[in-house]
Parts: sequence; C-alpha cells; structure tokens
Amino acid sequence: MESYLLKNKDKECKHKNPIYISKQYIESPNAQIRKLNNEEVKNYLKEKKQFLK
Repeated sequence: MESYLLKNKDKECKHKNPIYISKQYIESPNAQIRKLNNEEVKNYLKEKKQFLK
C-alpha cells in the first residue's frame, strides 16, 4: 500500500484501514502465482525495509 501511495500522489489513505472486508476469500480468475527471481526479492526486501523506518 505504501509503495502504491508513493507512486500515486493523487491518492490518499488517512486512516490506513480497509473500507471493505470480505468474510470469504474469492480468488481472481486472472490470478497468477509464480516464484520471484533474485532481483525481485531484493527489491521487495529493500522496499519493506524502507517503509519500516
């Protein structure tokens, strides 16, 4: 979410709470699951560390 907000300055999330919560998970028909490559893992960990500060 933080990454999305940094890239989309016109969006905001003041309370950082979800507007809607579903009682049941519904998988998207277009969902794709794959293993991240090493570069994607490094980027993910870098972003995560950045937002924890």
